[in-house]
Amino acid sequence: MFLRDFYADIDFCSFISVWFYEEMKHHLVLRKYLERVGEVIEEAELPRLRLSFAEGPAIETLTMHYCGEQRLAHWYTAFSANAPEPVLRQIFKVLAADELRHGAAYAKYLRKAVRNKPEVLPAILRMALWMIRTTNDNPKHPTTITEPSVVSLLEDPHYIRRMLNMYLPGRDHEAPVQRRILALMSELSGTKLSSVRDLLSHIRVVEGTAAAVAV
Repeated sequence: MFLRDFYADIDFCSFISVWFYEEMKHHLVLRKYLERVGEVIEEAELPRLRLSFAEGPAIETLTMHYCGEQRLAHWYTAFSANAPEPVLRQIFKVLAADELRHGAAYAKYLRKAVRNKPEVLPAILRMALWMIRTTNDNPKHPTTITEPSVVSLLEDPHYIRRMLNMYLPGRDHEAPVQRRILALMSELSGTKLSSVRDLLSHIRVVEGTAAAVAV
């Protein structure tokens, strides 16, 4: 999907090759852990989890994945802090650091996009707002938001929801995710955005300005 939608951006495609390699390492180390504790995943079961995504606006895809990396890093950090077994805690600690580094790379390309084409800013802000509005019962991540989604194809599609409610209880657990996303949106906008309400208000201002310029 990335290589298709960002075909003309050689630098980004190069990054994606590294990103994919590192995400596969996550998959393989978690599979190895499961095998060590007696849970073997049959290779033949995996292809049914592959999905093809329709072509979409590249800038929104980029924003969605920036937000998704922030959320996944937050989940992994919580799993690392609370997992009942020390090796698993260390694995999730490393995975969380990788996801934050991937998020930083996506942020770099969002900055580049706004610098080269400022009119993409409203689309970035709208997608960030949509991704921020989430709950444990309906978490927004690239693996959960399509229909069907990767998660919906699992043997137990509610497993992740139970994990999140176990390790991220309460209503305010999303604060670190929102803080990091809002920090980047503030930087891209040149306006301090401290809350979801601030972001929504600024989107209205930006869209109103864009409409006035178009007229």
